[in-house]
Formats: sequence, C-alpha cells, structure tokens
Amino acid sequence: MQLSRLPVSLLSILLLAITPALTVEHRDTVNGTTATEPPIAPSPTPSCIPGNKVGAILVTQPNISSYIFVGNKAMVQWQYTPIVTLKPKTVDILVFLESAPTTSKTVIISGLDVSNGASAWVWKVDQLQAGSYKLHIIPDGKETMGKKQNELPCFANGETLPGTSGAFSISQLQKLPNYPDRFPPSTNNASNCRAVWWKFSLLALFAYLLV
Repeated sequence: MQLSRLPVSLLSILLLAITPALTVEHRDTVNGTTATEPPIAPSPTPSCIPGNKVGAILVTQPNISSYIFVGNKAMVQWQYTPIVTLKPKTVDILVFLESAPTTSKTVIISGLDVSNGASAWVWKVDQLQAGSYKLHIIPDGKETMGKKQNELPCFANGETLPGTSGAFSISQLQKLPNYPDRFPPSTNNASNCRAVWWKFSLLALFAYLLV
C-alpha cells in the first residue's frame, strides 16, 4: 500500500501513532537495550518575584531628640508601614557617623530574631567615638545602602525595605575631676565642744548653789 494514496485523515493518525516510538525510545544496537529519554523538567519557580507594593521600616527610637551616652543602655524601636504584610524573620542593626556613612558602619547586632513580631531591642552602647550618628535596620539581610542597581536584593510584594533613623547624639560620659578640699574639717572641733560643755555645766552648778 502506498502512503500517498491513503486519505489525509488516516495518514495523520498513522503518523501520530508512530511518532512517540521514534522520538522517545532509542535502541542500543551494540547491547540490544532500549533507552527512554528522561522527561523535561519544569522550569524552577523563582524564590522571589519583584513587587511594586513594598513597604519600609520606620525607626522611632533613637531619633533627633535622643542623647545617648557610651556605657549606658538605649532603646531601639521601629515599626512597619501598613503595606508590609510579610514581616522579616531577622534584622541586622548598625550605626554610622552621619558625616561618614560608608566608612564608619558599626554592626551592633546581627541576625536578631524578630519572628515573633518583636519591634524593640535594648542596646548596650559600647565604645564609640562621640558624634552625630544614624541607626540603620536591615530586614532578613537585604541591604540596599551602598549597593549598585544590579546588586540590589529582590523585594516581593508585602516585604519591607531597610530603614534609617534621624541623626542623634552619642557622647562619652565625663567624670568629674577630684579637687582638693579647700576647707578641711578642723581637728580641734571635738575638744572645743567638750570645753564648751564643761563651761555650761559649771555655770549651771554655780547657779544651783546660789539659789
């Protein structure tokens, strides 16, 4: 039978029937075995789809009216804008001099667990030079400050960008100097008091005898 004389519909059915066998199986003429091509794996789902509804962290403490002293404790507090629905699991907190934001960064805590919704932390202020500082909070390690456009992390809808506080003051505690006492207590005070007491006692005795 010649294929050219078959009806077009029947020819199509025959081609569909033999095509899988031609494309899926390959016979090994040496070993006499048949291999089947593995199925094509689906494309992996991206872990983060960049969104256009991304919120931000608002640092409320410290702020421009805060005066912090080295060696003391300070409260760090923040909140999220209403658009944030996927709060971070961890945050990194750092401070930097307002005059040198890229060269004076000091990480004060890394990987702080805030998965329970915490938005406050007590900072034990270690040695820092006095000056005007800002505090910076990074959600889930996704930093943007100092990054080029092609280095920026992905933020999905509902996530939050990092947040930076206003400038605040850090100062060193000043100890008062020890000045010499210009008016030391007199060493004769005790003896003077005893002499006065005896005088009053004698006067009282004489007054009693004269009555």
